[in-house]
Amino acid sequence: MSMSSIDMTTGAERAVEKMSSRADFEQVAQDETARWQREYNNVARPTVLIGISSSSVAHGAWKVYFEFVNQLKQRGIAADVRVVSEMGTNWAMPVVDIIKPGSPRIAYQIITADKVGALIDRAIVGDERGGMSGDPVKDIVPLCVYGHEAWDGGTVRVGDIPLAKELPFYEVQQRILMRDFGYVNPRNIYDYIGRGGYGSLTKALFDMPPTDIIDTIKKSNLRGRGGAGFPAGTKWEGARNAKGEPKYVVCNAHEGEPNVFKDRRIMEGEPHMLVEGMIIEAFAIGSHIGYIYIGDEYPLAIRTMEHAVEQARAAGFLGKNILGSGYDLDIQVYMGGGAYISGEASALQFGIEGQRAMPRTKPPRSVEAGVFGKPTCVNNVETMMYVPDIIRHGADWFLALGTAKSPGTKMVTLMGLPKYVGLSEVPLGTTMRDIVFKVGGGIRNDRPFKAIQTGGTSGGLMLDQHLDLQLTFDNGPQDMGSVKGVLGSGGFVVYDDSVSIVDMTRYWMRFNRYESCGKCVPCRIGTKSLLDILDRIATGLGRVEDMDALKEWSEHVISMSLCGLGQAAPLPTLSAIELFRDEFMEAILNQNDPTGRNEALVAIQQRRRLEPGYGRLPQLATSNGSSQGKVITLTPVTRK
Repeated sequence: MSMSSIDMTTGAERAVEKMSSRADFEQVAQDETARWQREYNNVARPTVLIGISSSSVAHGAWKVYFEFVNQLKQRGIAADVRVVSEMGTNWAMPVVDIIKPGSPRIAYQIITADKVGALIDRAIVGDERGGMSGDPVKDIVPLCVYGHEAWDGGTVRVGDIPLAKELPFYEVQQRILMRDFGYVNPRNIYDYIGRGGYGSLTKALFDMPPTDIIDTIKKSNLRGRGGAGFPAGTKWEGARNAKGEPKYVVCNAHEGEPNVFKDRRIMEGEPHMLVEGMIIEAFAIGSHIGYIYIGDEYPLAIRTMEHAVEQARAAGFLGKNILGSGYDLDIQVYMGGGAYISGEASALQFGIEGQRAMPRTKPPRSVEAGVFGKPTCVNNVETMMYVPDIIRHGADWFLALGTAKSPGTKMVTLMGLPKYVGLSEVPLGTTMRDIVFKVGGGIRNDRPFKAIQTGGTSGGLMLDQHLDLQLTFDNGPQDMGSVKGVLGSGGFVVYDDSVSIVDMTRYWMRFNRYESCGKCVPCRIGTKSLLDILDRIATGLGRVEDMDALKEWSEHVISMSLCGLGQAAPLPTLSAIELFRDEFMEAILNQNDPTGRNEALVAIQQRRRLEPGYGRLPQLATSNGSSQGKVITLTPVTRK
């Protein structure tokens, strides 16, 4: 199975045949495009599409798949059951889409194995367009109607089921990297070829000198999607011009933040676009060795990428003399140790060398001395994914997307308490209000919005008055950066009024403290000290001077740390104490949490109702007699 594709119609294994020339590829591409039209756009019999990702599998998607296969077989119903990449609609998992001949594609949400029989009766035996066979099942709820082509031209209505673009979740999305999500089988290289895949590679190999490829990427102003936003073309140019051989190209797929999963889903859902982009990059910089470095907590992504690399090698896109071009390249999927710090660009290079993943001091830069001391170009998964489309359509096409300084789109993971938890792709320049209230559908249970945590573990909070600012890499007056919002890797967490900011700040700092590699003193000691202060405040032992200490020590950690982990670790804390100072002071002065979610502070309040005065700190004196600001004297407290 390692070098085969699954046929969409029969489910049988299909051997991958090697292509030795551009002419071979163009013939295969023509045949596969025609096949795609026949087998997807014009299905001959009912077709069931089940999205598979690590998220949907956790909700029982494989059980649903096998239940469909078994029931259709037992009932003698001629239908196809296909595995596809998952759409990103996490809140609705497992999602099952059904296409019938002459009918549009209809998606049904939260379909568990026990609902399969009823869904077959309703949507395959019956007819959603003209009424159902048997009694309606109230807990089978259609999600939307999709068009046949990505992304998304559906105009044919079925009853009162909304079209995909009428869902708030899809309304502002512009799917480029995600255009094949939900359509192709990620383990079938021919699905990717049938939808235009590897066409940009042939153009790059045969029609564009390497310097022209780099110039195109530079002109497009493609900025790194891993968090830093550094121009990819500049990095490529530095690697090509660097002296030393061999040169390495590395895909940083070691995504490790607790609320970010867009790279994982790319590798699970569209692995061949990543492989194609990586080959083009390697050809441009003159590399013949590539690594895809993935954290070991992503088993499905690892298996899917290994399978894609093997298929690409079997098809002639990797190895010696690729498509007869004279260019050689091989790529290895390398499993990392799982630590968050392993995703730091210089640390992962130690990991590839078999050493402990810890950041390097700079200079030299990686493009000058990286893996094994040789020139190395490191790019994030999402960054590499844009390369085939930029080569296919040109730099001006990419520059027309997004904003002038931040062109293109951005994949966004939205977690926390929105109605629609999931993965989306929006143009840069989209307002944060659209992210929360359209892509996210607003706040779950219609509670009041409180804040949104930006940039994963390394960004500031944004309040309601900030939500009309734009999602960008920049700091202009219209950009999220103007209020310390951080785009980062695209991970956002929505809070409602029930969330304790003290607890969440403590959570983010705990993550960074335990993920610190310990190499440099400011991060090793500073994050621990900051966590100690936050622990003290969250358990009713805080002191007023802790607020000044948090700010001062955070600034030291940011300015003195060696790598991006330490330089960003205190940012959520600084933002929280600036925007929600009242919650911290309530915890310090009254040992109270206004949200009622902090267990330690709630316990103190409950005990205080039985024993008035329990746990209460004495009045804290300051130079001006108030209880705010920097403390001059502090009376020790004896607690029962």
